[in-house]
Amino acid sequence: MAYIESQGLDEIIGMLESSGNLLSEASDEILLAGAEIYQEEWIAAANAAVKTNPSEMIASIAASGKPRTVKGVRRIDVYPTGKNDKGVRNAYIAFVHNYGSARYTGSRFVDVAEKKGTQRFEKKAEEIWQQKLQQKGLT
Repeated sequence: MAYIESQGLDEIIGMLESSGNLLSEASDEILLAGAEIYQEEWIAAANAAVKTNPSEMIASIAASGKPRTVKGVRRIDVYPTGKNDKGVRNAYIAFVHNYGSARYTGSRFVDVAEKKGTQRFEKKAEEIWQQKLQQKGLT
């Protein structure tokens, strides 16, 4: 039977356990920062692409509140909420402006916003993660 001896393994295990806890601590901060970025991108893309009275829909674009766990995945949603003055859901108006309808060609503004937002979000998430690692002395 083989005999293996190691030094420092307990410290490595401790660091890995600490970084796992750190990830759960940082996840909400990362998600909230991402929600802010995606909200800004949705608004910018909608302003550029939506031409027919988009002000109520654009003003309603927001994060869905606090991050929550859905089917084991931590998440926060960004989308238009509420209804306009005619009682039409703002999410429906955004859907039609994005994908189109029988009489209206969609602009795909959400796709543009998601693409731009993803680039910014990845940078911001990395910044937050590195900051958390430095605070714990893990870098």
